[in-house]
Amino acid sequence: MFSLVCIFRAFIVNIGDLMERWTNCLYRSTMHRVKQTGKERYSVIISYFSQSLHFVIFVPLTFSNHSL
Repeated sequence: MFSLVCIFRAFIVNIGDLMERWTNCLYRSTMHRVKQTGKERYSVIISYFSQSLHFVIFVPLTFSNHSL
């Protein structure tokens, strides 16, 4: 488990597994679980790629420790 501090005027970005892979683990995907309540549940996933080209291949970032 993580110990978190509340930061005034901050917002949370839930990084998914794909973003973790693209950044070569620089940004980590959060572990999440859904509690079973017995009620019907709906999820919404939004992905947005602006002006992406069909021939572009997405690969993980490469960088040295000096560029962080």
